Amino acid sequence: MPLLGKIPARFLGIPYLPVTLPPLPARWAIRFGEPISMGELPPEAAEDMSQVPERTRESIQGMLQALLKERRSVFSS
Repeated sequence: MPLLGKIPARFLGIPYLPVTLPPLPARWAIRFGEPISMGELPPEAAEDMSQVPERTRESIQGMLQALLKERRSVFSS
């Protein structure tokens, strides 16, 4: 939020009240992906921090790309 100004508010116990524009409405899309399979990895791989985050990142990136292809415009649903 852009800060347009500050109103002193020490009497309220805070340094100032921010003056901003009201937030614009936003549309959210929540998607739940398929479970990420780690079946082919050995049990020790659960402790390996290079395997788990990379697969998670790839899964999320794929879902984001699919959502972007479905979106018609930034300003419409």
